[in-house]
Amino acid sequence: MIRISTLASSKCVAKLSLVPLHFWTPDVYQGAPVNSTLLLTTLSKAAVFALFIKLILLLPEDFEADMVRMLSWMAIASMLLGNWLALQQQSLKRLMAYSAIAHMGSVLVAGIIAMGIDHSLVLEGASYYLLAYLVASILIFAAIRGSYINGQKLADSRHPIAMNVENAESRHMPAF
Repeated sequence: MIRISTLASSKCVAKLSLVPLHFWTPDVYQGAPVNSTLLLTTLSKAAVFALFIKLILLLPEDFEADMVRMLSWMAIASMLLGNWLALQQQSLKRLMAYSAIAHMGSVLVAGIIAMGIDHSLVLEGASYYLLAYLVASILIFAAIRGSYINGQKLADSRHPIAMNVENAESRHMPAF
């Protein structure tokens, strides 16, 4: 049972783009069409997170302490690395990819908390957070999808109204 749970959990970690298995996410977000990326970032992540929570809540008591420690490091690393790399992006889709890594780290914190206490309230809070993340992702990718002028993407650096950070005048703003 533990081997199957570990294998399924590692597959869920890869699908949720948590830090040790996050390398595929920016390339897929950047290379895939917007509609495919929208589906990938919303529905599949919500379904896999529900499965992942179910798996970690079914762990035996003696394996739970090791799993909490491992998932805690994954959540911390996902939040830190995802946000740090998102700040350095010039492409809006890659920024969304690294932001998704950070958000899944935040949602994983709720899953870790739910392992140790009465988990009904914690899972309800995580569900609301995930719902807000899904709605925001849908709206952002709808804006990206609608960001075409005469068949040319606004994110294209050749367009005069480029959404590329490199062409923006705000890049010289002082850091706080």
